[in-house]
Amino acid sequence: MGLSSHPELWKGLIGLDLLYLSAFLIFPIPNMAFPRLVRMSSQAYILRLREGLWLPLFILLLNAFFLVHYLPHSGEFAGESLLSGYLFIAAKSLFRSILWASLFWWIYTIPKRGRIRSFLGGLFCGLTILLHYLESFLVSVYGMCYSHSVLLAIAGTNPSEASEFWSSSVSFSPLVRPTLEIIVSAFIALSLKALYQRWAKKRNRETKPAQGTLALYILSIICSLLILTFPTRKTYEWVQLFGTAFDQTISPMDRLLWNTIGFAQETRKIQEGVENMRNIDLGQLTHENRLDNTSIVVIIGETLRRDYMHCYGYPLSNTPHLDSLLKTGDMIRYSDVISPAGNTIESLTQVLTMQLSGSPKPWYEHPTLTTILSKAGYTTYWTSNQESTGAIVQPLNIIASLADSVKYVHPRSIDGDRDSAARYFDEAVLKDLHYEGVNGKPFVQFVHLEGSHPIYSKRFPKEFARFGVKDIPQQFGDERDQILSDYVNSVYYNDYVVSEIIRKYSQKEALVIYFADHGEILFDDPSQPHFSGHGLHPSGVSVPFLVYLSPSLKAKYPDLYPQLEQSKELPIMNDLFTHAFCDLLGIKTKFTDPKLNFFSSSYDSHRPRVIKSMGKILRM
Repeated sequence: MGLSSHPELWKGLIGLDLLYLSAFLIFPIPNMAFPRLVRMSSQAYILRLREGLWLPLFILLLNAFFLVHYLPHSGEFAGESLLSGYLFIAAKSLFRSILWASLFWWIYTIPKRGRIRSFLGGLFCGLTILLHYLESFLVSVYGMCYSHSVLLAIAGTNPSEASEFWSSSVSFSPLVRPTLEIIVSAFIALSLKALYQRWAKKRNRETKPAQGTLALYILSIICSLLILTFPTRKTYEWVQLFGTAFDQTISPMDRLLWNTIGFAQETRKIQEGVENMRNIDLGQLTHENRLDNTSIVVIIGETLRRDYMHCYGYPLSNTPHLDSLLKTGDMIRYSDVISPAGNTIESLTQVLTMQLSGSPKPWYEHPTLTTILSKAGYTTYWTSNQESTGAIVQPLNIIASLADSVKYVHPRSIDGDRDSAARYFDEAVLKDLHYEGVNGKPFVQFVHLEGSHPIYSKRFPKEFARFGVKDIPQQFGDERDQILSDYVNSVYYNDYVVSEIIRKYSQKEALVIYFADHGEILFDDPSQPHFSGHGLHPSGVSVPFLVYLSPSLKAKYPDLYPQLEQSKELPIMNDLFTHAFCDLLGIKTKFTDPKLNFFSSSYDSHRPRVIKSMGKILRM
């Protein structure tokens, strides 16, 4: 649903902008065109205005180049017509860009000293260039522009992870185009400046100084600020109902301003909401104790797409242990599970809370799985080989902190030794597993692995480098073959780690659930044939989902295996996991619903699977 399908709102936004544009133009145009009429204070100021025209021209040219690059990615917004949608986006965005460019122009021309003007010109140009590089990269790789979601993802990471992402996913090819655009824009703007200076020198005309225009000039600045804030703020509020329309119809500078403000507000709400999450109202909570004395383990994998696992049909035998468990009938394989996002934070904040995909409320206003289990009488353990902290706020660490016991086997973000990361492989979690609850209470052991997170070659010991470049079925003939080989080997090692965790509980009455937070794009996105990494693409959300039942558990609960097996071929989106898991354990709250339990015969398998992530929409 886009703004173009709501003519009243569309006309209102356009009318409001035009109203302010009229007020905006009343003052500056006479300042330039009719200096005697408005009694300009000096000839020097008029000359500065004219000579400074290169700055707004440079900014406008860059914004126009970005629009050409971005418009093909904004088809979702088009509404009734692709062309009308493009025209609407372009008109609104360029209009806002004109206002920002004009504001920078006037600020740039205020000082009389050339050094101050040079500083301001460099500041405004530098900010525009950096923003152009950032948004061009985001569009090239992820098909999106700058947003508060980008900032939340950055805030949730750490120096080690960021370094690995940069090394594995970032290439300089997406930067070639914006560099050429910057060069072309600068050449045109500075060439016109040089032509004007030559023309002015030949004319050698003087304009008589005028007086009494300081107040008028200040008023013009105030009007420009009103244009840049009020309509944009209203647009931001109104367009929240229409998804990504806000980001599409405003200028890069608007996105920088308002999304940064939105990020600051969001982080504050997250930090304030932690205590509320501990005491969130679950309604009347009941627990039927369906699986008494059962060791329950939830293994959360990382960046693993199921079609690169032999147990899901991949031609190379990189999951021998899981294959064996499937053959013996001790494990159930769910064939059509997708994650609710293509990145860890957006995915697991839904998987591990009661938040459903598309919910208008943020994740921190929903009960977490760890909180529900604790209130239901379980001891909850969280063992992780992920980073212990993020840069500002890490939602996963917040969710983990609500468990009764939290252990990070290698808090790399504290010691800062990124090179040592390769020596702390996922098997490090094996020594920190728990096998009973406190004071005889039932327990749930969460295990969060590093899995196949980029850089893939750092996720497995050398002895697990079983598959070489020549073994990979899909051959590119370049460095991509090695990357795929490393990924396949990381899956091979992950098979060993997961099977070892299962083996630790196999002699008990144990239920072990394994799934990945999201998949991975591995050079199979036609729009980005050289890209590997996280993203909203079918391959980026297709995940394994496996359930192990120990022999003694199957013997004690003979109806459990058939119950779990009945839905193994049904379409599932894993934002339902907390709902399904609680219902499976007999935990009832005001949030639980049998239709959301994919382990139950009451499961609604016709539920739409719509993923909204990082400003994009994917229907599966």
